[in-house]
Amino acid sequence: MRTVNLLSPLQAPRHLHRIGAGLAGRTLVEQVWYTKLFLGLRCELESVPSVRPAKVEVRMEPQPTGSFRGFEQERKRARGVDYLELLLRIDLCEAGVQTLYAAEHDGAPVYTQWLVRAADQDLMHRHARGRYPSLESDEALLEGAYTFQDFRRMGVMGDGMAQLLHIAAEEGTRAVITYVAADNVASLRGCAAVGFVADHTRESIRRVGLRRSPAQPLDDHTRELWRALTA
Repeated sequence: MRTVNLLSPLQAPRHLHRIGAGLAGRTLVEQVWYTKLFLGLRCELESVPSVRPAKVEVRMEPQPTGSFRGFEQERKRARGVDYLELLLRIDLCEAGVQTLYAAEHDGAPVYTQWLVRAADQDLMHRHARGRYPSLESDEALLEGAYTFQDFRRMGVMGDGMAQLLHIAAEEGTRAVITYVAADNVASLRGCAAVGFVADHTRESIRRVGLRRSPAQPLDDHTRELWRALTA
């Protein structure tokens, strides 16, 4: 889920060149007028399924957001949607959102994602007001998944996410929540494979500077959409 106002970075020539005029234009319009549906997924940690290991070793370790340079390094060669997604994650780092985990291979970042515990959620809420539910003391949030270009199509997302679920379970967390755009079929299927199920919906709505993100229970249409996309 996008969590920052991208007007300033999109207006910078160095960013526009890497994002591309078409995508930059669409994203600027979205800052003013935008509606997008996200599925709120929930994984109860009492029974996390086994996941096939990735084709490259994945070992998720906590990273200090203030000194992690993987996103900046990747940004130097990224373009289009990847470049935009990296800007969003750099912004999360600069906001000090805890806790970022990363896996590396021969010193190169492979996969990253935030595991936000209830005790650390205030930083996320201040960074993205109204975008996420208030976590109960035994809940956590996964956010900001990113697979680095050299390690795609190797199964690292499922492996890395499953490790974070096991870390949360070992800490006594009862359930983990994450959000995926309803049109992101690959990510929805990846989340389903590690034990997530559709729990609710959340619309991201922007109207000329006003932003809200109402949550709604699943309706029959959304349940059928989930079943169809993850079959």
